[in-house]
Amino acid sequence: MDKGKFLCPFTNKTCHDCVLYRGRHCFIDNHLREKAHHGDPADIKANFQALSKALQPYVDDHVRVGNMPQIALRVVDVENGTSELCPLEEARQWDWGDEQTIRLIDGRQLTSWDGLIEVMAHKAAKGYPEVKIYVAPRFMVLAGG
Repeated sequence: MDKGKFLCPFTNKTCHDCVLYRGRHCFIDNHLREKAHHGDPADIKANFQALSKALQPYVDDHVRVGNMPQIALRVVDVENGTSELCPLEEARQWDWGDEQTIRLIDGRQLTSWDGLIEVMAHKAAKGYPEVKIYVAPRFMVLAGG
């Protein structure tokens, strides 16, 4: 069996020349198709944009003009196991560029003040009385600690 004649289902190159899997996937059923699928890059971009839009919370216009959502922010410190209400002005002063601190709401990592306000506005519109944000050192979340 000549592996060089099979086409990679991911890169549409021969499996032997594939840089993704270096020939390890040459026995996948997709290699038997006669014609390789050449995806349009515009279609791929549109698919990623649609996925990104589906994952983003909906933002009301009042957030864009600077109005703060009327909802409480409860900060849960994962390391200590404590939680307390936090004023929004204090949250605005957090170091959002600190890569060693991870902030999560409903499993979604927040990396900016604007992102926090968007999520809070979305939850306020749904009628939630408060939003819980989990704050943890990076090693605790990513290392399974």
